[in-house]
Amino acid sequence: MSALRRLLCAALAVAAVGIASAGWAEPPPEVSGQQAVRVTTAAFDQAGITARVGRRAIAETYVSVEQGTVDVWRVRARTAEGEVDLLLARVAARPVAIDDRTADGTGYLLSGGQYDAVALAIEDPVGDRAMREQVALTIGAVLIVGLSVALALVPGRRS
Repeated sequence: MSALRRLLCAALAVAAVGIASAGWAEPPPEVSGQQAVRVTTAAFDQAGITARVGRRAIAETYVSVEQGTVDVWRVRARTAEGEVDLLLARVAARPVAIDDRTADGTGYLLSGGQYDAVALAIEDPVGDRAMREQVALTIGAVLIVGLSVALALVPGRRS
């Protein structure tokens, strides 16, 4: 019986580690268009810039030398100076680009400080939830492995 119990405990521990590993290997969830709009609104608010953010995000692909090809949401915000387009990665909602060029292309609508403030204020709306789920899986796996080891090491009853 002891060998069977050890085998079952080992199988349970392996399954727990496998499930937790699969959770960590799962790609992060994609940010929705509505979430991209909310993130953009919050970023301009936190940066202290009065802006009217569009209600819709437009799905696009952005290509750059540094980042390669990135699927993004384009969210337009109207400021007193003009229109600013914020391009957010659909995964992790990181700012990929902020297009704040003037209509004639000769200058920029945001100061360097405002540009940085908007970029730094962007928070991933789904990343925190995904991280909590991964941590919960890991804690569960650690508890199951610990219990399995304890049960495998405790001597069985003797008749």
